[in-house]
Amino acid sequence: MPDPRFHYRLGANQPAHSPTARCLAEMAEAIGRETDGAFRLEVFPESRLGPDPQMFADLRTGTLQFYLSGALLGGVAPDK
Repeated sequence: MPDPRFHYRLGANQPAHSPTARCLAEMAEAIGRETDGAFRLEVFPESRLGPDPQMFADLRTGTLQFYLSGALLGGVAPDK
């Protein structure tokens, strides 16, 4: 398979065997298959890319393209 045209990373804090992480992995596989490998999405569950604050910081700097978390964003984007 050729190198993907788009290569994105998704960090999550859910356990690898959780329903959410399993669905994310299935989604990543489907995206790769349906784009003939042009779009690659790597899923990193279990905070493999670091704790939530680190993944959020990486998201803000662009070194991480997608981030899935729980209530962490409440302190960053509080209700008005």
